Amino acid sequence: MKTGFKVCMAAVAVVACMAASAGADDFFKQVATTAPFEMMGESVPAMVDTSVTWVSPDCVYNRTSQAITIARFDLGVIYTLDPSARTYTEIPMEAMTDFSEMLSQIAGEDEEFARALEEYKKTGSAEILEEARAELEDDPEMAEMLEGVLQMLIGFGDSSHPAVTAVVTPTDEYRNFGPWKARKYFATMTMPMMDGIESEIWATEDFGVNYDRFMKTCYGMAASWPGFSEAMEEFRKVKGMAVYSTVNMSVFGAQMEVTSELIEHMQTTPPKGIYEIPDGFTKVSLGAFGSDF
Repeated sequence: MKTGFKVCMAAVAVVACMAASAGADDFFKQVATTAPFEMMGESVPAMVDTSVTWVSPDCVYNRTSQAITIARFDLGVIYTLDPSARTYTEIPMEAMTDFSEMLSQIAGEDEEFARALEEYKKTGSAEILEEARAELEDDPEMAEMLEGVLQMLIGFGDSSHPAVTAVVTPTDEYRNFGPWKARKYFATMTMPMMDGIESEIWATEDFGVNYDRFMKTCYGMAASWPGFSEAMEEFRKVKGMAVYSTVNMSVFGAQMEVTSELIEHMQTTPPKGIYEIPDGFTKVSLGAFGSDF
């Protein structure tokens, strides 16, 4: 259940990032509300999460209730921090667009993972996977998800069959959200392990934006999926910053709805050291960091 929810939230984050680019030296506060849903026989209650984002010409800082992400374009690295464990990991930006490099880094730190990865690449299976499947024989949804995650880790093979697609349709409908005049867009998207991603996006051009900076912070694993760059290009049809959006999707039969709303924007000087690793945080490997959540 925990793994499944993380996959869902990662997917929602990617879609939300596509709909909400940010401008230089700007501060944004957003509220995301996830409606209650059922997943793998368990009920997940409604959740509300407030995130803040700071953007400078060379850096992006984003904080949610679970993690902090700091993108340093001047240094070519992305830091992901776990405030509860006071740990962080450092990922070269090149690895964010070449996931195989990230996997190699994890494999270099974890012998068991390295063996399983090599075995899966050669045979399409692995002993650790078969053991997990045996344990999940009464939970076919979880077994399917495990397989899907491994497929994402290894890659999708023939890039002529995109793993990610998107279609964005601008409308001529406008309305105000607070002080901002926004235009309505519809977006449909396909991604691994998800069906029928549909979004309604209201975006404003009332303040400047820096699309590429914020998008690169959100890429993560998805940047290496076939079709992702084309999907992002399609999302350029959304002009400006999303002030309100809804995302509906099906993940292994779980129907999810997430609503995001921009509640504050201003241009101001960020807090001193906001783009630095705070004192008292310990650097850990990528594999160890994932186990903290």
